Amino acid sequence: MINYSDNEPNYKGQSNDDPVYVIDEIDIRLPCQYFEIQFQERKSVYFNVAIEFLLRLLNTLGELSEIHVSQFFAYSFEDTTYVISEAKNCGYIGRNDGKLYLTPAGKSHFDNKDEPIIKEVSEKKELTFCIDLISYCSAKKEWISDFDNELSSIEIGTKDQKEKESLVIDSFQKNFSEFLEEIGYSDEEIRKTELFTVYDINPGRTGECLIPVKIELSDQLTTVLPSIIDWKSGNELQQRLSIKTEVDKHILNLMIEENMEEVAPSFIASKRYLLKCAPQLLDSYFSLSTEIDVLSYVKKAFRENQLFCSEVKTIITFGTLWTQRNTDIMTSAIESSNLDNRDENVIVWLRPETKHWGKSRQFYNLYNKIFGRKNKNLSYFISPYSHDICDSLGNKKIRLHEKTMTEIPPSNFEMLFVPGKFFAANLYLKLPNINNYPISVGLISIDRKYLENACEVTRDILKNYCQETKETEFLYDELQFKTYF
Repeated sequence: MINYSDNEPNYKGQSNDDPVYVIDEIDIRLPCQYFEIQFQERKSVYFNVAIEFLLRLLNTLGELSEIHVSQFFAYSFEDTTYVISEAKNCGYIGRNDGKLYLTPAGKSHFDNKDEPIIKEVSEKKELTFCIDLISYCSAKKEWISDFDNELSSIEIGTKDQKEKESLVIDSFQKNFSEFLEEIGYSDEEIRKTELFTVYDINPGRTGECLIPVKIELSDQLTTVLPSIIDWKSGNELQQRLSIKTEVDKHILNLMIEENMEEVAPSFIASKRYLLKCAPQLLDSYFSLSTEIDVLSYVKKAFRENQLFCSEVKTIITFGTLWTQRNTDIMTSAIESSNLDNRDENVIVWLRPETKHWGKSRQFYNLYNKIFGRKNKNLSYFISPYSHDICDSLGNKKIRLHEKTMTEIPPSNFEMLFVPGKFFAANLYLKLPNINNYPISVGLISIDRKYLENACEVTRDILKNYCQETKETEFLYDELQFKTYF
């Protein structure tokens, strides 16, 4: 079952009701197009005070004589005559048998309100708007980087230009206030402005914007909850239900590969490596021959301390490393290990074989936090793919591959290793009964004894599963634990 969460989760992934665990954060590209729209708007402006209160008086009490009007406002005869003449010349009031009354034109200015408003039509405007090509609502203009181009994109059907233009006009009329907000109108300006008419529409270049999606699991890990509430909520989300449906389909398409079955050789190899990183800690949760109790592991990790200190040197985790929760833990590890003051040591990141790994700006931000001030000549990704999202980051890449029929790469295993500082290790697996969406469980550690294990694991992967190149040999020799202490 795959549903959307109607409750806004807190930053840890909890809703206001049952706990919800954030296991991934991805960004999806939404196709857009720019349209130049010619239109006129109508704004509410107010009367001068004297005429306004004359109209209010007649709207409340009905017909009144000029004498009663003069007495009510304590005006002189000349002032009363002037105000009445101004209102009559505008067609707002009439006179019958010496009594004043509101004309239909005068009544129309109240528009079911107690305060009379004048609607003034503006000059013709010609503005360009970014509009998504699924719901045809306004979209935020975004600069798409080389990294963003590697993110997944929602597929759209084909429509001819006339059909597009008709959908844009319908949306422009229906959601005019939202379009005004997109071009910088204040709340007060939006409240006073309405669309008068649309004259013309001209299509322009195509573009894209990003939809941030949080992948959440329900309390018993039985329901996937793709939430886009951080992007749009309330009425704005209701206007984009077609986008919500397409995001739902996109998440369903992120299916697990066969080698994520717990009996697959690659999974067994991956599980062995995770256990080797911290056997004293992980033995209490699972062994090589037993299944992982993911529910217990996730609930325990959810309650874990999120900051490193002298007493806390290892934290068990669930979900990708770039969820907000894990990013906070990684930040604490960076600060605790004085990573910003490091020497020019190597950094290695082994990625797992999952389709959507790293497809998030959160991943990019985490990458910059770790690699940003680092000499990229000493930073390496180990990847099973000849081309993937790592290629857009500028680091060196080493291919993970199957050397022989008996040496199956640990494609479910992830290792981010900063020698002498910290490491993060994850095992990706599937959960039963929830549409095969992968979840990762693992740990982040600054503990010296576990760092030594992580170093041995990384070297073993380089030796047994990576292409034999000068870079691989250099990295294998460089990753000697004793070098960093």
